[in-house]
Amino acid sequence: LFPLINENLLPYFTGIGVITFVASNLMGLKQVKARRMLGYSSIAQMGLMVAALSLIMQFSGSFDAFRSLVIIIGGLFLNHFIAKAGLFWLAGIVKKENISDWSGIRGNILLVFMFGAFIFALIGLPPFPGFWAKWELLTKMASNNLGVWIFPILLGSLLEAVYLLRWFGMTVKGDSEQLSEIKFSKFFPVTMFLFFFIYITLSFTEFFSFSYYTLL
Repeated sequence: LFPLINENLLPYFTGIGVITFVASNLMGLKQVKARRMLGYSSIAQMGLMVAALSLIMQFSGSFDAFRSLVIIIGGLFLNHFIAKAGLFWLAGIVKKENISDWSGIRGNILLVFMFGAFIFALIGLPPFPGFWAKWELLTKMASNNLGVWIFPILLGSLLEAVYLLRWFGMTVKGDSEQLSEIKFSKFFPVTMFLFFFIYITLSFTEFFSFSYYTLL
C-alpha cells in the first residue's frame, strides 16, 4: 500500500511507527511476565517496520530503495519472526510466567544457550539479521537527510535491550528453584529451529556483505 500513499504523508507514517516503537518498549520496561513482555516487544517491532517502510519510500534511487527494502524489512522480519517464535516456544517448555522464575533453567546449558541466542537476536546484536537491518536503516537515513529519526530509533532499541537483558540476567543469576528434568524430545524442535536460525543468519550476513561490496 505504501507506493499508493501520497509522498507528503510518508513522514506522518514514519512518526506513527517510531512513536509506537518507543512507547511499546517503554511499556515493556514495566513488565515482569514473559508473554506480556514479548507482546509489547512484538508491537514495538511492528511499529519499527512501519517506520522503516515509510523511510525506505523516501530514499533516493529506485535500486537503492529496493536493496534497502530487501535488507531492512527482510532482516527485521526474519529476525523478529524466528527469535520471537523461539522465545514463545521456550516459554511453553519452561511454563514460568514471571521472568524471575526463569532462573530454574540454569542447570540446562542447552536451554540457556538457546534462550540467550534468541534474546541477543531480538536486541539486534551482530551477526543476527536484525543488526544488519538496523545498520542499513541508520546509514541510509543519514545519507538521505533523514537523520532526525535516528535518535528515537536508537532510543527505542536501547529500551528494548534494557528489559530483554534484564530478563536474561535474571535467568542466569537468579536463585529460583531448579526445574525438574525436561525431556530432550520437548526442546528438540526448538533446537532444530535455532540451527535453522543460525543458517539464516550466516546466509543473510553473506548477502549483506555481497550487496555492500557490490556498491563499492
